[in-house]
Amino acid sequence: MDGQLADKRDIRARAQIILTTTLVLGGAIATSLTSKGDVSTLGQILYLLATGLTGLTALASGGLITAQAAIGGPNVQALLLQESGMVRQRLADEYAASRHEGAATVAMLVTVLRDCVLALLLGAGALGIAHVWS
Repeated sequence: MDGQLADKRDIRARAQIILTTTLVLGGAIATSLTSKGDVSTLGQILYLLATGLTGLTALASGGLITAQAAIGGPNVQALLLQESGMVRQRLADEYAASRHEGAATVAMLVTVLRDCVLALLLGAGALGIAHVWS
């Protein structure tokens, strides 16, 4: 469980970096768009795409930072109510269940983090093309 909690902390730290980068990219989009006088239709579409992808990245990375992730251990209070012969079996069952739940949580967080990076890269690419195109 300590490894899963460490992974969760690492993912949140990386999500904070992505959120900061997203804010910088949002500022770059705004600056680039306002510095252009007349933007073509294709340029407007690319700026809109960059803005949408950047917004989605900001929402997803903010969600990673604030999400309540299910990683836990055996319920010690419930163990106190068990008969002495059943404690070891109950402890083993709850530990196995918590390991599976924690692994699924970390896997989901990693997937969302990868999607954030992909959306951020696509948004930056759309901004670059829009800036050059217009």
